Amino acid sequence: MVKFNCVDCGTEFEPEGARVWRCPACTEKTNSQEEGQKQQKPQGYKVIRAEVGVRELKANPTEIIRMLEETPGLEIIITRYGKPSAKLVSLKETSEEIPWSERVSLRGTWANRHELTDADFAEAKRIWEPKLDV
Repeated sequence: MVKFNCVDCGTEFEPEGARVWRCPACTEKTNSQEEGQKQQKPQGYKVIRAEVGVRELKANPTEIIRMLEETPGLEIIITRYGKPSAKLVSLKETSEEIPWSERVSLRGTWANRHELTDADFAEAKRIWEPKLDV
């Protein structure tokens, strides 16, 4: 079975049904918060990550593709010998579900950067310039 990382706490769990993004503990906590008060929505895009080994991908390709089709924003990392080697991404985008007012703005992120000097460019050129092996 494919394992997911919980959106809230990051713990790894196996979902019991489709479109389950939270572990059982966080789901219970979220449901109790929603009953008492309105929950704040997270800012930015929702990305759900899951890790799948090559063996599991070979054994259950249709299940993994179905999960990608049904879950917007799902990223499945394919691991080989425990190390990430590829990524499958859902084509359904989540940007339509998040209003513009709640998205994270990148405006002004470069405003406080220091000015680059000629020495900085010379150093970058020295580092990235092709080297001739004699």
